[in-house]
Amino acid sequence: MNHKAYLTHLKANMQKDWIEIDAKLGYENANTTGTNVIAMIDNKAPLTIVIAAHYDHLGEGYPGADDNASGIAALLQIAEQISSLKLNRYNFLFAAFSGKEQDHQGSKAFIKQNEHQLNAFAAMIDLDMLGRYNQVSKELFIGGGATSPYWIPALQKINKGYVLKIDSSGTGYSDYSVFYQNNVPAIRLSTGYHNDYMKNTDVATRINYSGLLSVIQYVSSLLTDMNLNSKPVFTKTNDYIPRIESLKTNLGIIPDNSFEQNGIRVGACLPNKMAEKAGILNGDIISKIGEFIIVDMNDYIEALTKTDKGKETTIIVKRDKYEFKFFVVL
Repeated sequence: MNHKAYLTHLKANMQKDWIEIDAKLGYENANTTGTNVIAMIDNKAPLTIVIAAHYDHLGEGYPGADDNASGIAALLQIAEQISSLKLNRYNFLFAAFSGKEQDHQGSKAFIKQNEHQLNAFAAMIDLDMLGRYNQVSKELFIGGGATSPYWIPALQKINKGYVLKIDSSGTGYSDYSVFYQNNVPAIRLSTGYHNDYMKNTDVATRINYSGLLSVIQYVSSLLTDMNLNSKPVFTKTNDYIPRIESLKTNLGIIPDNSFEQNGIRVGACLPNKMAEKAGILNGDIISKIGEFIIVDMNDYIEALTKTDKGKETTIIVKRDKYEFKFFVVL
């Protein structure tokens, strides 16, 4: 069904109980083949650190300057820096993954192709959306901080001015999760979500280039520190995202799991999903869903699980100094 037919036959009749369509049904194979691009500094070491970024985006009309041309630019520059630094305790594998927007198919394929040597991967660093550094808040977001006891002390030791917002969980919405699920210590670095996320306004003129360079230097410092230390120990983390994804109801948000106060802060509203359509914004803090007060992720999951489906309910959010009430049908 093309877009014109959707507008004529479906969208115009959404309020009806039934929509009758007389049509011939057929299908075509929509599979595509992606390609991972791999380079390596081979120091003949027994262990390898993987540094990766995804290079695919959402397709035509979506520039993807931050998501994720910024990560690829960082990957290339870090490869050049590591080569010149002559770090040799580990091998360094640089991966530009395809298929991230299709359920991480590129990184999953890489893991499958290397399933017999996963123990040789000391750690993985995922570079994802590094181009929107805010020089006022100075926030740098770290996902997977508890996948090894090495990460947080090391990240804090080399830190020279960032406000580190650390999500301890190894599960998230990027390729580092695929490595974590295969027992490889893995982190994701990002300057955070923004209102241009997954939109055609994610353009190069909005990139903070000096901020991007600063993050590149930070990652190089981390790799230099790793070169002085033994293989990071893998640890299992407390993972909420699989529970959220198993719910039948989804608000269409990416929670900011680094948020440490009461409520659930919206990291990003997915385009054309329930939260965005209702008027919820990135950065809003969800404090109540229906009768459920939201303090932490367990409350959020319970509220989505137990709220009556198909009936209108209220969502209360805090935005700056104000509270807003939105009405949605879960």
